[in-house]
Amino acid sequence: LPYRAADRVVTLWELDRSANPDRREGSPGNFVDRSNRATSFAALGLAAPSRADLTGDGPPQPAASWRATPGLFEALGVTPLLGRLFVAEEFHENRTQAVLISYRLWQRRFGGSPSIVGGTIEVDGARATIAGVLPKDLEYPGRKDLWVPKRFRPDELIDRRSSYMYAVARLRPGVTAAQARADLARVAGQLAQEFPRTNAMLGVDVVPLEEQVLGRIR
Repeated sequence: LPYRAADRVVTLWELDRSANPDRREGSPGNFVDRSNRATSFAALGLAAPSRADLTGDGPPQPAASWRATPGLFEALGVTPLLGRLFVAEEFHENRTQAVLISYRLWQRRFGGSPSIVGGTIEVDGARATIAGVLPKDLEYPGRKDLWVPKRFRPDELIDRRSSYMYAVARLRPGVTAAQARADLARVAGQLAQEFPRTNAMLGVDVVPLEEQVLGRIR
């Protein structure tokens, strides 16, 4: 897989034992608590699906996008093709919007010009700075053309029911996926006691990225 030390990258999924044994995406409230309490990961982040309209330079164009939390690109081991990743300040509401664009959008809308980094783009009628261009082979959690910082609203931090966020983590040196699974089971037990209405029957699964992407295909 085209990620640095990809064998250390895992995906995290919620397991609702009360209704559906299949894996599902995570909720924002549970994700934040797991991120704060788990000890098995060198980096942990998530991507939330979104969409935006590119306006201004050229005809309006819809763009599928991801909202990324701190730690996501570090967990995946992604290095931008041009420019830089998001910095900590850009995840705060009072900062000017910054975006990362895909290789495909860079080629299609901007002709592959390297001078695009540091320039501005209009997203939903507001100007945003293009921080960087992401590599061509970035495929997980899915192909989209725009990445923006995820800024949690207060109501999202207590939302433990909405499951739509894709969590990715990088294991600490010496930690196995099985150990990380046990670590998250510990956290899940704590949350089940603290929030029984939403978390009493909620578990967590840890799936290596290679298994998640390729399954049993070799």
